[in-house]
Amino acid sequence: MEAFPFAAAAGETASAALVLSKAAWKLGNSLSNLSRDTQLVDPEMENVANDVKVLGTECDVLYTELEKAKRSHETRSIPAANIDYDHKRLWNCLTVDIDEAGRSLQELEMLMRRMKDEEARSGFYVQDQSLIDRSKTQIASIRTQIRRNADQLRTLSLTVNM
Repeated sequence: MEAFPFAAAAGETASAALVLSKAAWKLGNSLSNLSRDTQLVDPEMENVANDVKVLGTECDVLYTELEKAKRSHETRSIPAANIDYDHKRLWNCLTVDIDEAGRSLQELEMLMRRMKDEEARSGFYVQDQSLIDRSKTQIASIRTQIRRNADQLRTLSLTVNM
């Protein structure tokens, strides 16, 4: 049976979580600025911004836990045979969940880009309530995805060092 490359997997996954965290924080701040600059908009954009920032926080926590697990593994002598199927499944789940969260952020970024393009074509401002109202269903759907992504990463963060 091939040994599971625990340290390498932890390092790669931690790096992916860090990249996702930076993207989430950047997008969350952009959305907060949009919400702050908007006078007519309902609080939904600020709620989305906050949820994106929560996702960024969960990525930061996951990164910290993965780095702790990696250091712990490097300082202990755990036989490769003890890193069992469940650990491999955990890493697969982490990879899938980080990828899904990244796709959710990309979907939100694309929506914001489309809204800005529409703004340029129509002469309306993104801050105009009508542009946001037309995207409300999609915004709510993406917000739900982002909240689910944050919950999944939070749960997996708790299991990393078990």
